[in-house]
Amino acid sequence: MADEKEPGEQLYLYACKVVQASVIDLHLSWDESAIEDHAQELVLAGWQVFADTGSLGNAFHRMRDRFKNILRDDEKETQREPETEADFEAPALHQTSIIEQDAGDNPTLLAERHEEVANLDRRLRDVILLKGAGFTNREIADELEIGLRTVERELAKFRELQERNQENTDDDN
Repeated sequence: MADEKEPGEQLYLYACKVVQASVIDLHLSWDESAIEDHAQELVLAGWQVFADTGSLGNAFHRMRDRFKNILRDDEKETQREPETEADFEAPALHQTSIIEQDAGDNPTLLAERHEEVANLDRRLRDVILLKGAGFTNREIADELEIGLRTVERELAKFRELQERNQENTDDDN
């Protein structure tokens, strides 16, 4: 009887198979680095589902869904015209994120900000990090498999936290 592969190895092999087959079938112009990055992204998505459910089938299904998002995002990226620096505006939440707010070059303050983010509940933290990475509300909802209104509520909750933090900072000064 052959040894059964560990779930992590099965997820990785499946991710590699999906990505490489798509590169060939769809004639994608991804380099080896992009292929590996996308495979690892799929493994992480699958591993999260496997850790929650214990089902490789569910994990594979999530990986296929995530790969559709990767392909969609890649297609959008190739359709975009290059932006000039003057046209580029970083997402507003990223500009004032809890990590960077008031931290500047102060490593102690930056560490405190990282701790504040780490102490947020998981869904709020995931929403904020994706928003800071430039995802739209719809893309965040799709990625986290939650409703668009849930994303909007989480962002409103985060803005309230930022306002309270700012008020506390102002009160301390």
